[in-house]
Amino acid sequence: MITPRFSCSQTDDAVVVSIYCPSVRASDVEIHVDEALFTIHINPYYLRLNFSHPLLEDDESSARYDPGSGYMTVTLTKAVKGQKFEDLDLLAKLLAPPPSTEPQGPLIEVLDSESSHAPPAETSEDDLVEAIENLSLEQKQILEGKS
Repeated sequence: MITPRFSCSQTDDAVVVSIYCPSVRASDVEIHVDEALFTIHINPYYLRLNFSHPLLEDDESSARYDPGSGYMTVTLTKAVKGQKFEDLDLLAKLLAPPPSTEPQGPLIEVLDSESSHAPPAETSEDDLVEAIENLSLEQKQILEGKS
């Protein structure tokens, strides 16, 4: 997917996103608004913007495509009329993924705290020989098909 060139502006009631996407079919547009997250997909372009405040996708929202200039203009209604959206000119901030609200658990979960069948670190030579004999007996039993 290609991230298109875009710019954002605002009025008292709406946020306006202008997206440069030449040579596309306007009928293939998929727009989704989920609180402050706005996504638009027009093959081969994909844009996901994370705004600082929530938006609405209602009857006042609109999208227009001008094939002559190659720009799609999407107007999204602000959830709170008159609210000022800061940093609309900081495109990298808009493109950043939304912050995670859920605390992340540990990435590694310990399933069993017992060590493997390896002998303890402080073993005598006799203990090691016995462990090796036990291993070889288990292997013989496996080869013979006994349990």
